[in-house]
Amino acid sequence: MVLVLGGMMDPVYVTNTRLRKLDYPWRMVFLPISEERPNDFDEQMLWEKKYRGRLNYSVHKDNKKEAISLARRLECIDEASAEGVKILARLEEIRVKKPATPAENWARSAVQMPEDWGPSNNDIAGLKKFVSSLAMGHALEAMCGFNSYFDESVADVTAIDFCTEALELYEHPERPRILYDFERVCKGEQINFFPRGFFGTIGLFFAAGYVSDSLALYSEFNRITAKGGRLLIVGGTTYGYPDLIKEYFNPERQSDYLRRSGFTPSVTRLKQFESEFSLSKHYLVEGLKE
Repeated sequence: MVLVLGGMMDPVYVTNTRLRKLDYPWRMVFLPISEERPNDFDEQMLWEKKYRGRLNYSVHKDNKKEAISLARRLECIDEASAEGVKILARLEEIRVKKPATPAENWARSAVQMPEDWGPSNNDIAGLKKFVSSLAMGHALEAMCGFNSYFDESVADVTAIDFCTEALELYEHPERPRILYDFERVCKGEQINFFPRGFFGTIGLFFAAGYVSDSLALYSEFNRITAKGGRLLIVGGTTYGYPDLIKEYFNPERQSDYLRRSGFTPSVTRLKQFESEFSLSKHYLVEGLKE
C-alpha cells in the first residue's frame, strides 16, 4: 500500500490493464560485425556506439525470413561491392522506422513478451528468484517497464515508470502502478508522495542508464529508503534502448554514485546469468543504507 502524505504531490496511478499480444510484430535480426569487440570497457562503449545500428536492428515479422537470409549473405561478401550495397539498401528499406519520441519508442517496446528481455542466457526466472531473495520490507520497482524482477515472493511492491503503456502491460497489475518520470528528480524535484525512509528495498533493473543524473536520483532514493534498507541495481554492460540510453552501465561508476549519495556500495558479477555467447557482462551493484 502506497502511503501519501496530506498536502503533498498526489501520485498518478495507472489502473487500466492490457494483455500483451502473443504475436509481437517486431523481430530482431543481427547483422554481421567483423571487428572483434575490445576488452577495455571504454573501448567497448565506442565499439557499441559504432555498431549500435546493427545490434538493434528490427524488421516486421513478415520480413524476418528475408532479413536473415540477406544478413547471412552479407557475411560472405564485401559490403562495398555492388551486391553488398544492394543488400544493405534492401535491409534499410524493410527496417522498422524509429518512433518520433523516446516515450513512443518505449511504448512500442512494451508489447514485447516477458522473455524478450533479461539475462542473455535467458534464465529470467533464475534472476527474478535471486533478486527477490534480496528484497525486504516495502519494495519500489523503479523504471519498471513492462517486466517485473520482483516475483510473487515479494509481498509489497509499488511499480513506477514514465510510460503509461508499459504500466498497463506490467505483469503484476494487482500492484500499485504510478506514472512518474524520474527525470523530474534529476531536475531537482523530490518524490514527495513517499515519506522519508518508507522503502526497505528499491530495485532498478536494466534501467540505470536511462536518467541524466544518477547521483541526484540515488540521493533521492537514499532519502526514501529505510535505515538498513538497500538499493539493488542490476545491469548489463551493453544493454539499453539506443534512443533512451544516456550512459552505458559501468559497475564501478554505479558504485561511486551510490557511495556519493550516502549508500555503502558493493559490486557482484552475475556470471551465472551470462551465456557463452554473451556480449554483455552482468552485475549487481548493491547500496546499503546504514
